[in-house]
Amino acid sequence: NLFVLDDKGLIASFDNKTGKLKRAVNKKGHGNGEYANPSSLSAANGYLYVLDVPNFVVQYDENLNYVRKISLAMSFPAFDLQKTKDGFVAFCFYAPDGAVKVFDDDGNLLKSYSCNENKIPSMLVTNNVIVRTDNGIFIIDAMSDTLYELKNDELTPLFGLSDVPADSDSENLEMKMYSCYPFENKVFTFYFSNNYLKGQIYDLTTHKSVSGLLGLVPSFMKNGKFYGFYPKDKDEILKEIMVV
Repeated sequence: NLFVLDDKGLIASFDNKTGKLKRAVNKKGHGNGEYANPSSLSAANGYLYVLDVPNFVVQYDENLNYVRKISLAMSFPAFDLQKTKDGFVAFCFYAPDGAVKVFDDDGNLLKSYSCNENKIPSMLVTNNVIVRTDNGIFIIDAMSDTLYELKNDELTPLFGLSDVPADSDSENLEMKMYSCYPFENKVFTFYFSNNYLKGQIYDLTTHKSVSGLLGLVPSFMKNGKFYGFYPKDKDEILKEIMVV
């Protein structure tokens, strides 16, 4: 199934092959099966997990039938959440004991990790800062503008803005890491610069940027070529580049 959360709190389930709508729910409230502030979705093992800000997770089955509500043991609101094999990982700005928090399946806090709590977070806060792939879990920290990997109980910085070739030194200072998207053995990272998006492709095998900064929004990869949209004359043009 493909699950979608819209800006009005409606959660829809689609058939991933046909695109046909299977079911939609909009259960605003504070009771069982309801949510007040849905922020992000995570699907795993036939279940859907809805992050209900500040610190609840509402679990549904694949047909959007209510299963249970889980309270995460933390004092600061989570902005994003992903299901892991044995529990959850959440990202919480301003938490003094660490922004990245790992919980067991019942919401008990197991461990906190610090990224860079001494910097003011970017105003470009997004609820897509944690991505789960077959290669691991990747987290963007808007405080330090760094992409981290959470694997084998270790939070490791992979690269930051200073590691990405830029058009100019001054442009690098104006950019903020915004979001990321995994595909195959690569991670596409997004940056805001001068009110427009740029993209960059990071190779998980070589641990290097394989593209430098691109003036386009990453979209998909096919047959060794990468495709994305970039603005030109107030229109969006599909651009093709080789990925090496």
